[in-house]
Amino acid sequence: MHRYCLIFVVLSASCLIVFFFSVKSSPYRLRNCAALGLAAAFAAFAVATAVSSSVEEIVYICLAFALVLLLAVAFSLIGSGTAMMLREAERGYKARTLFLGLLLAGVALFAFTLLQKGVFSPDADLTVFLIGSACLIYGALLVFSFLLYLLILPCFSRADSFDAILVHGCALIHGDQVSRILAARLDTAIHLYRYGAEKARIVVSGGRGDDESISEAEAMRGYLREKGIPEKRIIPEDRSHSTQENLLMSMEMLPGVDRSRIALVTSDYHLFRCLLQAHELGIRCQGFGAPVAAYYWPNAAIREFAAVFSRKRYLVISLLGYFAFTGLLIGAYFLFAL
Repeated sequence: MHRYCLIFVVLSASCLIVFFFSVKSSPYRLRNCAALGLAAAFAAFAVATAVSSSVEEIVYICLAFALVLLLAVAFSLIGSGTAMMLREAERGYKARTLFLGLLLAGVALFAFTLLQKGVFSPDADLTVFLIGSACLIYGALLVFSFLLYLLILPCFSRADSFDAILVHGCALIHGDQVSRILAARLDTAIHLYRYGAEKARIVVSGGRGDDESISEAEAMRGYLREKGIPEKRIIPEDRSHSTQENLLMSMEMLPGVDRSRIALVTSDYHLFRCLLQAHELGIRCQGFGAPVAAYYWPNAAIREFAAVFSRKRYLVISLLGYFAFTGLLIGAYFLFAL
């Protein structure tokens, strides 16, 4: 069994190489998350085959990795939900983050208890064990690889001289004030504007919400003026109410602009979905993610996960991936058991 360790190491390294080349050319592709997940899976199998020659023990080791990943995600959500409930108003949806974290922790601890008592084992029911193991391992890898990709994607952005900078809006506080999240986006846009010799136009995009006295675009324009950006360089787009509308209506404000010379600015956790939707609309822009508070990031990132995989196309892809992974795990189990 040890001879397979090197093979898995090579496969893991190959997936990482594919990932780095792919994310530089196509950061909006979901295959980048898949490459990260496969790299992590092959690395886990490499470790497992290095320390054990028993196929049952190898599956147990991979299950242990999966449970650790699930617990890490769970505790980050618990911490995020708790911190947000203590620090911020409107606690309803933040309580859902806390509940989701507790639920994931419960699932992981329940699975660990079943493993410890031998209820969930090859001896009890091999079919249930293999299908359940595939579900836990695949689920953990799917969530982990997506969140990891959201975290590292902004690191691949490189400042340049752009013709236009598109800033995505978000909810205002007290109805007319720029929030910390929105201020970070605007500060990132200002940095890009000054890096490019102050030649770019800045499109601030966001309509007026039900609980807002002015549009997000108007609030952002005021913030930029206070920071010394000339009025003539600011283009407000105050009709949009979604990421897709932000992109479509902002492009209407930029006729004739080379779409490859546009910088898209949003929060780091939101960057992948923005680039994904921009690609679907035929906008080949470069994305920049503004940082958010550490306690807020897990809550926002898990909402991005839900937003992406609730779309029919990506839900089907993820389910097909699970069936393929289950087939491979079962096939490998019986192959190595021979």
